[in-house]
Amino acid sequence: MHQKGIAQIHFIVLLIIVIVIVGGVGFWWWRGSTTTSTLGSQIYKGVQNPIKGEIPETYSFTIKANPFKNIYPNPFDRISK
Repeated sequence: MHQKGIAQIHFIVLLIIVIVIVGGVGFWWWRGSTTTSTLGSQIYKGVQNPIKGEIPETYSFTIKANPFKNIYPNPFDRISK
């Protein structure tokens, strides 16, 4: 008789755990299906790019690599030759 009571308690505990899990999954699914527009998403959609495609040139082979090359002569250049 004692084993039957313990089995019934285990069944009730298991039933409660299953109900909590099913309820949690159902709530999670319900919250995902009713998405609302948050303040962050509204701001993200409204942000405009101030540059609008006018990005400066960064390709180093089309730009002079050393702008100070002809301004000051290298004093050690004569030693190494």
